[in-house]
Amino acid sequence: MYSDISYCPPQCTACRHKYLSDAESLLQKETFVKGKLAGLTQQVKSIRYTNPYKRSQYRNKVCLACFFDGKDWQAGIHKRDEILSVPHCPLYTPLIKTAWQIIRDALPKTDKFPLHWYVQCGKQIVLVLKSKTEEGFLLSDEIKAKLSETGIEGVWVHGNPATGRNVFAKITWKLIWGKPRSLDETGLEYGPVSFQQVLFRLYEDALEEAFRFFEIKPNEQVVDLYSGIGTSIIKWKAAGADTLGIELCGEAVECAVKNTSGSYILRGKCSERIPQINQWLDDKQNFKLFANPPRTGLEPQITEWLLKDLSPNKIAYLSCSPGTLQRDLQILSAVYQISKVIPFDFFPNTHHVETLVLLIPKLCRRDTDSKQKL
Repeated sequence: MYSDISYCPPQCTACRHKYLSDAESLLQKETFVKGKLAGLTQQVKSIRYTNPYKRSQYRNKVCLACFFDGKDWQAGIHKRDEILSVPHCPLYTPLIKTAWQIIRDALPKTDKFPLHWYVQCGKQIVLVLKSKTEEGFLLSDEIKAKLSETGIEGVWVHGNPATGRNVFAKITWKLIWGKPRSLDETGLEYGPVSFQQVLFRLYEDALEEAFRFFEIKPNEQVVDLYSGIGTSIIKWKAAGADTLGIELCGEAVECAVKNTSGSYILRGKCSERIPQINQWLDDKQNFKLFANPPRTGLEPQITEWLLKDLSPNKIAYLSCSPGTLQRDLQILSAVYQISKVIPFDFFPNTHHVETLVLLIPKLCRRDTDSKQKL
C-alpha cells in the first residue's frame, strides 16, 4: 500500500484497490480479465505493469468538479449529489497539485464566478465556466510567473453554458496565457484536451506488442482507428507502412498531422469514415488494423463492417473496458480468433485494467474469401 493513503477522504471510492498489496491488486485485475473473457484462459498472459511498480503520483491528467465553499474554491469528484474535495489525492503528480493551488489563489472568491470544471492535461490547463463567455477572467503577472516556474505552459478559459456530463463545447475557447500546445516526454505535441495515456512507457510496451504481432513489411497498409495525437501511427510508419488514421477530436488531429510528418488522418467518427477507408485500401484483406477506442468500445458499424466487408490479416485491439471488449469479441469471434490477450495496469490503485487483444481471421473465412475470388 502506498504511504500517503492518509490523504484519502474515507468517502472516496475512486481507488478501489488502495487497501490491497501490489500483488493482490495485480492478481485481481488479471483474474477479472480472465473472467470477462471466459474460455480464453490459455490466451490471457500475465498482467504488465510499470517497473518498478508505481502506484502513486502518476496521474498528470484530471477533470475536477469545482465549487465555492463560502471561503475558498474546492475541486474534486462527484459522489452522488455532492462533490468530494480531493486536493491531496495520492495519484496526482506534484504538477497537478501545485498548479491547482496557484490557480485557486487567482480565482475570484465568490460563488458568482461560474467555474464548473478544472481540467489539466500535463502542462495545459482549462477553466470551464458555466457561461456563454470567458467572464473576462485574467491572471496577474505574479500568478503567471508562479505557473511558469511550476512548468505550466498554457491556461485556457472555456465558456460552456451547457457544461455538465459533456464538459466541453466547440465555442468560446480563449487562451488567456502561455502557448496553445505543449510537448510530451517523447517530444510529441498535444493540447489541452488531447487524449494521452498517463503511463506512457507502459503504453509503449502495448504498442511494441502490437508492432511485433503485425510484422509490418514496407508499403503495407495499416488502418489506425481512434488514433489520438499519432503515437501509434509513428510506430507503424517507422516500419515503412502506409497508414490511415481516424480521430474525432479536432485538436488531436491537428497535433497528429504535425507529429507524424503529414500522415493521412481523417477527422470524424470512425463509423462515418468507412467509405473513405474502403476507398483508401488497395486490398481489403491484406492490411493491418489497430483500434484504441474509448470505454464505449468499437462502434456497431465498425464491427459489422469487419464482419461483412473487410478481412484484415491482423487486428490489434487495445481496450480500456473489459465489458465492452467482451461484447465486441463475442461479435468478432464469428470470423476472428484470438491469438493473445495481455492485460496492462495503466491505472494503478484503481480497479480499471487495459487489455490488448491480438486477432487473426479464422481459416474458414480465409478459405471462403479465396473461393469467392476464384
